[in-house]
Amino acid sequence: MRTIASRRSISSIFRRKGGEGRLTMFYENLPAFEQRSLEGKVRFSEGEKPIVAYFESEGSWCLLTNYRLVWQDLVSQHEVGIMELRRVSHDMHVSVQRGELDRSLWRDLNIETTDGRRLTLQVEPGKPFIGLWGALHWLCGWAEKRRKTGVAA
Repeated sequence: MRTIASRRSISSIFRRKGGEGRLTMFYENLPAFEQRSLEGKVRFSEGEKPIVAYFESEGSWCLLTNYRLVWQDLVSQHEVGIMELRRVSHDMHVSVQRGELDRSLWRDLNIETTDGRRLTLQVEPGKPFIGLWGALHWLCGWAEKRRKTGVAA
């Protein structure tokens, strides 16, 4: 059975921890052109709802739904189901090396999955970065609890 997280919870955490920016916003607040573009790239399953989107360009975007995290970087498209999320972190050492001493400049999130994949997601810095990090961190705990108990939402 597919496990789907609460859209309301994810939205609330994103808003409370950070919030929208110039390129990152709740899906329903995206310009119609960007919504259509993402809908052409990400086929939604039954019951799947888009929640937060980052759209920099056709080749650089991210979409968090109540079922998965999908993003495109300059190299390829990536997808991680919420139930596959193990850990989301940021490498502060790398940021310091780049001269990004203020967390409002950070944009790299490191995604670790239950099958051992390690991926990097780049998003808009500032409040959107912090909000998305908070939402994904919460989802890691949410998924871990369900994996341990075998409970589907």
